[in-house]
Amino acid sequence: MDKDDRYMRALAICTLGNKYLHLVKNIFEENIKGGQTTSIVYNYVPTVQKMNEDTKWFFQIIIIPTLFSFYHGIELTMKGLLTLLPEYNPKTTHSLTNLLQDFKNNYQMQEEIINILEKYIVVEQMPPYLKNWFLKHKNNIDDYYDFLKYPFDAKFVKSYDYFDLKYDLDDENKGINLSESILADVKSFLPKTVELYRSIK
Repeated sequence: MDKDDRYMRALAICTLGNKYLHLVKNIFEENIKGGQTTSIVYNYVPTVQKMNEDTKWFFQIIIIPTLFSFYHGIELTMKGLLTLLPEYNPKTTHSLTNLLQDFKNNYQMQEEIINILEKYIVVEQMPPYLKNWFLKHKNNIDDYYDFLKYPFDAKFVKSYDYFDLKYDLDDENKGINLSESILADVKSFLPKTVELYRSIK
């Protein structure tokens, strides 16, 4: 792969990752406006359309697909930035832990970017609400492409339980706190990774 081809591939991968992360930012901005609301009481029988409109940004509605988009966005961003490196051999993998290690090995000076990546890939460093869900259900972050995309494993043996991720049973706004955490980090991550790409190109 020559230099121009490498840059074009890296740009395509990073651009798509950027779009996923912008989607995540936009969704969480709307989600946070409504707070940790889980239900609405009507004094009439609402239509399905009315209920869908009123609940479309509720945390329990958006969190699973938005988490998938978030993780897919950071996966693509790491792959894109690694593709820029002439000595790097691109890998067809969804393993976030392997990509993170490769990123750390090649971009040791990018501490701020690495810190954000580790915060959501290393289970022990995750925000408590997310960390507790991963630990309780023994989810492996490298399998995010399965458990955030499908309700069952490939053999339809294991079902994935999202209830206590979607609903803050302690009623302490932990879900919205997670939304705010990811939103703040995406807002920081996006310009830093764009700046890194441009500095290498």
